[in-house]
Amino acid sequence: MSLTLNQNVLIESPSLRTSTLSNLDDARSSDVLNKAKALVFAFGMGKVGQQLNS
Repeated sequence: MSLTLNQNVLIESPSLRTSTLSNLDDARSSDVLNKAKALVFAFGMGKVGQQLNS
């Protein structure tokens, strides 16, 4: 997507978030998915809190 969006807008607006994710190309959507998986895994392993506290 060529628009620069404030990340808070994407957090607050489910429809805009869905629209933005739908318009990504395959490479970028793969990158976003991999980052989301890493975050979910880190939360599951309790590593995010450890990183924030150090």
